Amino acid sequence: GSEREARCCARYSRERRSAGKPRANAHWAGAVEARSARILAAHPRAPRLAQAEHAAGEHEKAYKTYLKAHAMYGSNNDFRSYTARIFLDIGAPQLALESFNEQIVETPGNPQLYLERGEAYDMLGRDDEALTDYDRGFARVGQEPPLKRGRPMALRGVIKLERGDVAGATADFDTAIADDPNDPVGWYWRGELWMRSGDHDKAISAYQSALRILPDDKTYQAALEKAQAAKK
Repeated sequence: GSEREARCCARYSRERRSAGKPRANAHWAGAVEARSARILAAHPRAPRLAQAEHAAGEHEKAYKTYLKAHAMYGSNNDFRSYTARIFLDIGAPQLALESFNEQIVETPGNPQLYLERGEAYDMLGRDDEALTDYDRGFARVGQEPPLKRGRPMALRGVIKLERGDVAGATADFDTAIADDPNDPVGWYWRGELWMRSGDHDKAISAYQSALRILPDDKTYQAALEKAQAAKK
């Protein structure tokens, strides 16, 4: 139904960006910056072109370039991490899931892998497994902090909200915004909660924050218009 479609659109702006929408994913940018530094230090000929392609939103081209890098350098966790995230960006969560499974077997203590595998489960509609992985990842944060928690924290909040845990969802959305204010998902869903409580001014502000990040997003635009109309 329309509610399910709206939920998917808001949760997975990754897929819309891969279709040519503007990119504003601080979570991905942070991951690229940190991992690129390690790869480039180990492999001076590492594929800078692929990094540029991915930053420009050309995910399929980037993936092909990374495959060439695999042939040159062999399969290692850094390259697999890159390609798994590209699978998420091009809307291929099953392939991402298989890659994350392999990586978790080798490095089970890495919390970022659980958080991102949770996103793959989430995109596949496997909410129980997604929630389990989000919880596992956040439980390990003190041992090895992930690069960004905002997106998976917000997505965990959506699952909680759908299951009637409004307090838990509110806490997750607030944490997501505090951790990564440049990711629109937390802002959008915080706005949805404010709309439910009748606080239209705060809802409008939250939707505007989401639109500053993804100004062409129709879901966020419609939500803002609805909040503005409700205030009149």
